[in-house]
Amino acid sequence: MSLSTHSVQHISKGLLVTMALLTTHTGAAPATAPAQSSAQTSCAWSPKPGRPAHPAIAPSFWATNGFADFYTQRKHWDDAGVMGFVEYDPKLPRVLLIGDSISMGYTLDVRQMFKGQANVYRIHGNGGDMTRFLANYARYLGAGTNWDLIHFNWGLHDLVRQDATKAYNSSAKPRFTEAEYVQHLEQCVAILKATGAHLVWASTTPVPPNSAGRVTGDEVVRNARAAAVMQKEGIAIDDLYTLMKNGENFHAGPGNVHFTGAGYLVLAKQIARVIEKQLGITAKAVATNGPAARLVNHWRFNNSFRDELTKLDSRPAAAQAFAFVPGQLSPCLQVKNSGANKSLNLGTQAGALKSFSVTLWFKAEKFERPMTLIGKTGTGTNNVGWQISLRRPAKTEGECTAGGIWFMIGNPALRKTQNLRYDRPAFTVGKWHHLACTFDGASGTAEMFVDGAMLTRSSGLSPNAQDVASELKLSDSHYGFNGCLDELQIWDGPLTGSQVKELANQEGG
Repeated sequence: MSLSTHSVQHISKGLLVTMALLTTHTGAAPATAPAQSSAQTSCAWSPKPGRPAHPAIAPSFWATNGFADFYTQRKHWDDAGVMGFVEYDPKLPRVLLIGDSISMGYTLDVRQMFKGQANVYRIHGNGGDMTRFLANYARYLGAGTNWDLIHFNWGLHDLVRQDATKAYNSSAKPRFTEAEYVQHLEQCVAILKATGAHLVWASTTPVPPNSAGRVTGDEVVRNARAAAVMQKEGIAIDDLYTLMKNGENFHAGPGNVHFTGAGYLVLAKQIARVIEKQLGITAKAVATNGPAARLVNHWRFNNSFRDELTKLDSRPAAAQAFAFVPGQLSPCLQVKNSGANKSLNLGTQAGALKSFSVTLWFKAEKFERPMTLIGKTGTGTNNVGWQISLRRPAKTEGECTAGGIWFMIGNPALRKTQNLRYDRPAFTVGKWHHLACTFDGASGTAEMFVDGAMLTRSSGLSPNAQDVASELKLSDSHYGFNGCLDELQIWDGPLTGSQVKELANQEGG
């Protein structure tokens, strides 16, 4: 049975006041130590007192759970990234993030904000709908009673609409009815309450119009039903829906339920405030750029391969693979599909940079396979490089009209490469785009911008000095670029979003 419009509106009004609704878990004593200032290094958290297990799970279950050490074993996790291993510090509280791909987008920022203040974990993989949790909660929760706070959400996968062939179809029925949604939620909440952790439910973020397999407004009704459950159970509410609905439109594109990197950062900041309030600890400020980045290399490609700053000429591996053609307002470099070695050695510039930015204009003219734009190959453990490449959308064959972008940092030879990947369409073949990739070595934060808008970011990359000896290369002989490049710039620090936007708004080509 559906709620009446009046009931939905009534519950929604209570949902919208996020911070005011941050009530403590029923029966859970809040941290009593006062909050520390940001200047202090010790956190205010103290171990939670013993709490009786919820009747939904026998107390002996946690002791015999075979996944008790799942989060403490490296073999289950990657070296870095969203699924990267988190070293456990017994002096700090343990925080678990449960959710779908939206939560995967903000995990690294939340983890960075509480570095040295809390052990921030997330479930392995995409949380999907609630039936996935009900089937896998033993693995997700591990030694269940050692969690201090669990921040959780389900919704976008529960309300998705698919036809009999499993294809997204907005005219089909939702995967689960409202009644089933509430039933599953109550089952999940019973299990989570059995851990004794502080619980925070996050409302489902907005579904934009024309979203494949989802209908705008379904999330509003489900959020209202869920809020009623949380209020009944005394569980804190983190209203991510209102945060993303009433502010700037951070959706990654029309009809896309995901967000840009800037949007995920907005989500992470609010989640950090919630965790601070619940555990009495203080998050670190979001990593900010240091001193203003300085331009160290600039290739205009105005009928030459010369770096305008060092006055050094580059060396094309095969001159016939390159030409200078008219761009938008000035000449640009054309990388031809000649079959010849298409690498252009730019020299050993941009060496020993612990932080840097790469900005350029590009126009892909044909796109059938991954294409390397520019890279600097590392040669040793602490002598790492980076590479920017255009990537094919998943499950596509033949020539593509759009593609994603990867910004890889590390040493491929040692298999230590960490990818900042944007696999959804980020550029259109035959159209000029401005691309900027930035890396802050101090915090391990990387960001990617196209046409001045941040697409994605990661604050979980390991900081390392960049390669000193090897040469910068445009394109390569194996996955060579086919198209035009212009105004390639290397900076000795991470550019800010406003600086990138200013560059993108200048005439390119």
